[in-house]
Amino acid sequence: MNLYELAAAILLLNEGPLSRVRFAKTIYFVHKELVKKGFMQPGDIAYVRMPLGPVPVGFMTLADEHPDIVVIKTPDTKLAYESEEYSLDGQPDIMIGGKDDILKIVQNAINTLSARGTIELIETSHQDPSWAKNNNGANFVISKDDLKNSISKLNIKVFLKPKKKGNESDQIGAMQAALLQAMLSDIVKESTDLEHQDDD
Repeated sequence: MNLYELAAAILLLNEGPLSRVRFAKTIYFVHKELVKKGFMQPGDIAYVRMPLGPVPVGFMTLADEHPDIVVIKTPDTKLAYESEEYSLDGQPDIMIGGKDDILKIVQNAINTLSARGTIELIETSHQDPSWAKNNNGANFVISKDDLKNSISKLNIKVFLKPKKKGNESDQIGAMQAALLQAMLSDIVKESTDLEHQDDD
């Protein structure tokens, strides 16, 4: 299963469009679930380390390369990276062996993720070792250690705080804070690396 097939399956099964950040995080967490169940390999989709968590390599060109994936501009009141929503136009041409089993896993993962806010998905993705150890812009694939950070109903409570009720501006503020925190952590990490370079 490749990025397009997984993205199309998520959009097909999700109720309504997904914002750019939420869509990228949903792909990441659903991919991990499919790896754990043996339906995908970690290398089937590579990720770029970004301040708001992993983003699939090729994610930004999905709609350009696949006309059935539609990007809808949302009102200008949102942040630039949250000003687009993704949806599916028509029935995608998804060729998946064992399709029913895969779609059931995808649907269960979407249902679990839908109970959580986007900021919680971002914070949870920041706990994965592959995201934590890389610098922004670095490509990586899901590791065995990343798979321990599960979205299963049993484990999600360990990693995520209960979803807070709040208005859209609260969610945007929390997302902006997560972005700034991740960027500051990267600055500190890079500064520390410069101070403690190996003497050659």
